[in-house]
Amino acid sequence: DGEAGHVPAGLGKLDYPYYLRKLEAAGYEGSIILHALEPGQAVDRLAFVRSAAPAGYVVGRPETPRP
Repeated sequence: DGEAGHVPAGLGKLDYPYYLRKLEAAGYEGSIILHALEPGQAVDRLAFVRSAAPAGYVVGRPETPRP
C-alpha cells in the first residue's frame, strides 16, 4: 500500500534492525540493495544499514561511492 514510503534506508518507517536480524536468522547471505537514494546519500545510508545490522552481518566493499 506504500505506507512505508519510498525513502532511503533509515529515513522511513521500516524497522531495519528487526528485518536485518530476521534475514541473518534465516541464513540469508545475498545482497542487500539500497534504493531511493540521491547520489550524496549512499555512504551515509550504507553506514546506517551496517549500524542497524547484527555485528558483522553486513560486510562488503569499503564505504566509497562509485564515480
